[in-house]
Amino acid sequence: LADLWYKENNVITEFIRFSLNNNTLGYNGKIIPTLKNVCGELTDPNTIWNKFDKKVRNNFRKSVENQLTFHVYSGNMEPKIVSQFYDIYKNTMIRRNADIDLYFSLNYFQNYVKLNPQHCAIAIVSKGNTPISTEFLLLSKDTIYSYLGGTNAEFFNCRPNDFLKVNIINWAIENGYKTYVLGGGRINNDNLYAYKKSFFPKENDITFYTGRKIVNQEIYEYLNEEIKNSLTMNSINYSDPNTNDFFPMYRKPINSISI
Repeated sequence: LADLWYKENNVITEFIRFSLNNNTLGYNGKIIPTLKNVCGELTDPNTIWNKFDKKVRNNFRKSVENQLTFHVYSGNMEPKIVSQFYDIYKNTMIRRNADIDLYFSLNYFQNYVKLNPQHCAIAIVSKGNTPISTEFLLLSKDTIYSYLGGTNAEFFNCRPNDFLKVNIINWAIENGYKTYVLGGGRINNDNLYAYKKSFFPKENDITFYTGRKIVNQEIYEYLNEEIKNSLTMNSINYSDPNTNDFFPMYRKPINSISI
């Protein structure tokens, strides 16, 4: 029925980002394993502490020596909390030269908190009265998801990132959550993934899948050809819907097309 609706409504291609709860079952397009996601079972704090990579434990001890403080805000948050999160997040995205699709406005977060007060939280680490590291958490019935965050680079030597993650884990356990999904890297096994994996090095990852479907092959090829001609290029390496390349190619940013 969905495919018939697509054709009747002139849909050319479909791209789906599936959730992590096996909702790929029954999908009749191409299912592509896209990224590994670090996921940890929240048992008791002592057991988890002993499973951390050694560097996590050492960094946490150093953060304690620097007298950092931690707090989680949820429910009807004060606007200043969202602003504190946003300032750190925005500056982190700028510092890392992050992809444009990772930039969200302050208004986006303000609305999210307002409309979903029971399903999100903001964790903040401070040095004295200065917020220096933060994470926006998505909350489900028994799982917390790391969404977006950042750290003030001036305080890296205080090791606030490890302090933040360890305290989020402890907070989640105290509040009855069973699983913490930290996400993955920009690509599998990069430095960002390795950092997240250091908190749950012995746990199995879960895979993030995407779905791709070409509904109208003729128009799909036509649009790809139009882009190639408009760029006056002799050849373009178009993405294959059976791989983890950008899809659909006719929507790929021009400055990232391979010649």
